[in-house]
Amino acid sequence: MASTSGVKADDSCLEIAKAMQLNNKYKYVIFKKSDDTKTIVIDKTSEGGTWADFCSALPEDEGRYGVFDFIYKTVTGADRQKLVFILWSPNNASAKEKMWYTTSKPAIRSKLQAVKTDVQATDAEELDEDDILDKISKGRTN
Repeated sequence: MASTSGVKADDSCLEIAKAMQLNNKYKYVIFKKSDDTKTIVIDKTSEGGTWADFCSALPEDEGRYGVFDFIYKTVTGADRQKLVFILWSPNNASAKEKMWYTTSKPAIRSKLQAVKTDVQATDAEELDEDDILDKISKGRTN
């Protein structure tokens, strides 16, 4: 699916999304715009790592999309796993960069049907792990 901006997600993005959703192969994946800005491509994948690792992989002055596989415990002690979509549009990015990532989001988001939670962040404070866990668990974490 192309976004309203005409941008498309590369087929490799769909393959990575399937590997995350069905096989739990990756802890996180980060997507970026291609050099010609017509396609969304894979920037980085990680089979392990932490939320801090994911956040540190996001550039300070360029946008990115990311999916992170959160694993947490509920208040009853049950294990839960949820994929979270991140639209990273940092304050330090140009207005053009921010607009590109915002208008092109549907092209990648439509490939990630198992992801139920979206977060848009412009700075590190909006990527607070506890806040995101609270959002995905609806306040029911241990």
